[in-house]
Amino acid sequence: MRPKARSAWIVEWVHYRDDIRSLLDSRPHILPHRWNTDRIKDYMRVLYWNSPLHNPIETLVHINKKKPQGIFVEGMTYGDATHLRATFTRDLKIFRQAQKLVMEWTQPGRRELDREKGRLVQVSDDVSRRVEL
Repeated sequence: MRPKARSAWIVEWVHYRDDIRSLLDSRPHILPHRWNTDRIKDYMRVLYWNSPLHNPIETLVHINKKKPQGIFVEGMTYGDATHLRATFTRDLKIFRQAQKLVMEWTQPGRRELDREKGRLVQVSDDVSRRVEL
């Protein structure tokens, strides 16, 4: 029996190089669905600067800056080539399958502003995600 779908924010690392992958937590971070975007961005900022990508001196210098030099904060991303991405989902399911813990959700497709219509339009398909831990 699979659990009912739940809403949540999912924060994940997006790796620029494969050799960095082993340094970072591969498990998606699950955040409360009621958190606003500023709180999510603060979470990503703190996670990014406290990751193994940075030494404690760099962390101390940059942790309180909203947008340090060389860091992009666009939409729900934070970082540089290797960065954090946050997506909101309404269908997160977590369940056991044999000896594994499985997370499944739909990552919404990318949206861009349609200047003629004055609203956001989806420009890529939604992606089904599955992570086995």
